[in-house]
Amino acid sequence: MARDGRDLIEVVRDVVRAAGLGPTDRLVVGLSGGVDSQTLTHVLVQLRTSGDGPELHLAHVDHRLRPGSANDAHLVSQFAHEMSLPLDVIAVDVNAWRAMQGQGVEAAARAARYAALARTACERGTTWVAVGHNLDDQVETVLLRLARGTSPDGLTGMRAVSPRSVALEPSGDTHASINLVRPLLGVRRGEIEAYAAAHGLVPIIDESNADPRFRRNAMRHELIPALERIVPGASAAIARNADLLADDADLLNSLAIAAFETCCGRLGSTVRVKRDTFRIQPIALQRRILVLVVRAVSDGIELTRERVEALRAAALSGNVGSRIEIGRGVAALVDYDAVLVGPDDRLEHQLRRSHGLPELEPGARITIERSISVS
Repeated sequence: MARDGRDLIEVVRDVVRAAGLGPTDRLVVGLSGGVDSQTLTHVLVQLRTSGDGPELHLAHVDHRLRPGSANDAHLVSQFAHEMSLPLDVIAVDVNAWRAMQGQGVEAAARAARYAALARTACERGTTWVAVGHNLDDQVETVLLRLARGTSPDGLTGMRAVSPRSVALEPSGDTHASINLVRPLLGVRRGEIEAYAAAHGLVPIIDESNADPRFRRNAMRHELIPALERIVPGASAAIARNADLLADDADLLNSLAIAAFETCCGRLGSTVRVKRDTFRIQPIALQRRILVLVVRAVSDGIELTRERVEALRAAALSGNVGSRIEIGRGVAALVDYDAVLVGPDDRLEHQLRRSHGLPELEPGARITIERSISVS
């Protein structure tokens, strides 16, 4: 049974309904061929057959990181045929993502995978993408973020339904907005494996999932079992705490949106943060306001804690004229009563505009209609 005692199919049905997905909608399902994605696909087929679920389109991403990946694609194609579902097999270049974004193998593979799934969704005329993350994945995610250092929002882990802006290319120049749904997020891995065995599913075994060189594998096979021996039920407790923190984060984010409207204003391609109004906001809201500011001018930037704190210090006590580099051509410029955030090459122009000073646009020409002499 799932975490709250419901049948697995009931859990998936409720998540799908809560997302607003019905028989007229289309859902792209990420199918690795492992036990989670096969089970998810099988359950979604049952929902579709009963008239409760959306139209399904499968997508398999071949990361080409090991010799057997081509055979995996073949096995997945057989499974899709058995389920009578259309399938796209997409090969990605993980090394290109590593080279461009300076990521490790795991992070680069994840970025390449979501890019492929988002592109498939766009091509199939939908924004909805389903993946097979389960409750054990949630616990691993929370613990990994905690170990690396994260914001309180990071400890909320993954959401059952969440909007996401996905980079479609390693350069990050183009993005697509998708709605990511995780119908199995409240289900333990053991329950998923039991369902698969009961329905005769034969999942693909990825040997790399046992490689302790990858952090998540070490967390899964070493740390969490040790934690469960020390504190039985720790995994379930961590997942419950993530749910509680998610509710708190939703409230804080709604307050931050309201505060953003009070503190900030659009000025061309930049956002102007009023320093006096910003200073009186609680610290927790200040950080969230600045994240909203940067997202408003460039959706593709992931702010580090250091950048957030540098922006906050600038807004609170920064010297007039000081500049903070944010990344991807975006910067902040401190003025007497405000901080301007936007494209680096437009900040000086927008600052002059905010003071009512004239400035010629690049390439502008002035026509002199008569000659004058200057003594």
